[in-house]
Amino acid sequence: MDLVELQIFKTVAEQGGITRAAAALHRVQSNVTTRVKQLEERLGTKLFHRQGRRLVLSSEGKVLLDYAERMLRLSSEAQAALKGHAPHGLFKLGTLESTAATRLPPLLARYHRRYPAVRLELSTGTSGALVDRVLRGEIEAAFVAEPFNAKNLETRHAFTEELVLITPKSHPPVGSPADIDQRVILAFTTGCSYRRRLESWLGRASIVAERVMEYGSYHAIAACVAAGSGIAVVPKSERRRRPGRGAPVAAEGRQCAHHARVAARPRLGAARCAAPRARLRIYGVDFTCAPRRGKPITAAVGLLRNGALRIERIEQLTSFAEFERLLARPGPWVGGFDFPFSLPRELVRDLGWPREWPKLVAHCAAMSRLDLRAALDAYRASRLAGVKYAHRATDLPARSSSPMKLVNPPVALMFHEGAPRVLAAGVQVPALAEGDPRRVALEAYPGLLVRKQLGIRESYKSDTRREHTRARRAARRRVMEALKAGKPLGVTLRLGKALEKLVVAEGAADLLDALICAVQAAWAATRPAYGIPASAPAGEGWIVSA
Repeated sequence: MDLVELQIFKTVAEQGGITRAAAALHRVQSNVTTRVKQLEERLGTKLFHRQGRRLVLSSEGKVLLDYAERMLRLSSEAQAALKGHAPHGLFKLGTLESTAATRLPPLLARYHRRYPAVRLELSTGTSGALVDRVLRGEIEAAFVAEPFNAKNLETRHAFTEELVLITPKSHPPVGSPADIDQRVILAFTTGCSYRRRLESWLGRASIVAERVMEYGSYHAIAACVAAGSGIAVVPKSERRRRPGRGAPVAAEGRQCAHHARVAARPRLGAARCAAPRARLRIYGVDFTCAPRRGKPITAAVGLLRNGALRIERIEQLTSFAEFERLLARPGPWVGGFDFPFSLPRELVRDLGWPREWPKLVAHCAAMSRLDLRAALDAYRASRLAGVKYAHRATDLPARSSSPMKLVNPPVALMFHEGAPRVLAAGVQVPALAEGDPRRVALEAYPGLLVRKQLGIRESYKSDTRREHTRARRAARRRVMEALKAGKPLGVTLRLGKALEKLVVAEGAADLLDALICAVQAAWAATRPAYGIPASAPAGEGWIVSA
């Protein structure tokens, strides 16, 4: 065995497959496959088993991995000892998001000046997740918050972080846990130390949260608190970093009030199309209410110039945290998102839900999926046969499903997961909410372009593999040729041959739907008020180009 083989073996084990390992090692896949096979032949045993698309270690592979890590570590230590120079190489450091944003920049700048040969790789997570990664050897060290289990780890106090409680503007002042009216907690995933402190603080007064809503950033948490979705605990340094976005603060032991605000619904006439630019970033997003490796949120990324949309790449987002990071990308950009941004006015009126969009979204976000299902099922059951589903004004010309639908497709759940994150991102949502005018989110719908505007009645997609037929592939090819010719919206789609081939071949058509959403967003970016008619009902939203 040589060290190169061991490094390749270790990378395949960490990445779970040849393709990812090859990319991480900057090698061709065939070379990685050959070196792994040679190692297995030399040792006379299988090191990996295949599970679906992933490679997992065999029992023998797990034994070898332990030795490989130790041998590679010893090799690095030996080289460093013989060179006798200052620290160099890769340093993998973990940190809490708030620490990375508010405390680390000057510290890391000084570190880099002192040790320029060290390449720093920074990753964020909750305290629990970071401690686990240190124990597994994935990172060398991490900034974490108490309380956490430090067994078998060296620890050193770095700084003291003051935590504050934030509540909606409408919430009365908080002097003790008993003053909390809102029983929904907004926090990071399980393992967050600040979340545990809030739960412990409430628990001392025998108060249990009705629900915990998990988000991937403090920006999203603060915005949803401002919209009335719940309460949260955040570092005080994080609030200083966002001037003008204050929420009521209550430091543990001395609670005081200071409230968040949410922008009122803008007049439609206040919505403006993107200012003319030589080039404009465009996003097209095919959404799912349950992103995962097998069914990610698919985002087409392109540049609009002189009526032509050139696609640079397709991104696959396997978690809501990745989707939130996409929304937070700096502008200027205009994005088309394939999920309903709002609910029918008729439904909102009949159920007595808030009519203003930010409050409606916050109201629905505070409900669990089961609660939302139950409410929609009960409302549907109360309606007459033939009109079981209420529709928005835009659903009729767009021929889109009612946002009440819970299956085939579950657009109600897509609204439940997507709309709160769009609201929390602070983007501009024309006709619904004011926000950052350099980041504009629009509701898109691929079915409108394919079925109504192109007149293609044949099905072009299916999530079931056995239904990936030649006829559906031919329909996807027709859509692709139309988009490349600038039909039907006058936006010419341009993309590489390899990507075009991949899009046409994909039977689920997630890639094609993302491209269509991007084309719809590009069309809207060139229209006054993004093409949304002045007659669009308040609070319902509008599908662009309907």
